[in-house]
Amino acid sequence: INNDLANTIGNLLNRSISMSRKWFNDSVPNQIGTNECSPTLRIKTEEIVDKYINHMDRIELKIAAEQIVKLANEANLYLNERAPWKLIKIPENHNVVSHDIYSILETCRIIGLLLSPFLPNLSRKLLDQLGCSENIHKWRDCLKWGILEPTSNLAEPRPVMQKIEYI
Repeated sequence: INNDLANTIGNLLNRSISMSRKWFNDSVPNQIGTNECSPTLRIKTEEIVDKYINHMDRIELKIAAEQIVKLANEANLYLNERAPWKLIKIPENHNVVSHDIYSILETCRIIGLLLSPFLPNLSRKLLDQLGCSENIHKWRDCLKWGILEPTSNLAEPRPVMQKIEYI
């Protein structure tokens, strides 16, 4: 569990915020002109959110929690496959990288919301770094794709959870 939270989710958040801050003026990228980009991560996120909600409704908490880790793994895979750190070197790829980074940050926002029933403090730390002030009391409404505000400021990335080292 610690590995999933600190490495899989924490590193995803840290990497994506760092790239966005570096390439998009310390903020969430604006997606103008990126309609031609693949919606792969959005589709996977929506599918996993639906499964998560179904398991939560049936009080299958372990399976619901596993969906969060699955989503984080999908986002990490997407990030590694897209390799925006390579694409950004070619100026013509700016809009594609903008879309990719927005997609990763939006997935991080949704992961933060999915964590809230299990780990509300961790959820808040994650959402705060993304500059999200969503009212989590309207939780299901907040799980819709595309709520992360383009051009909003991103906080300096900080570890949301320390990795526990075993001797």
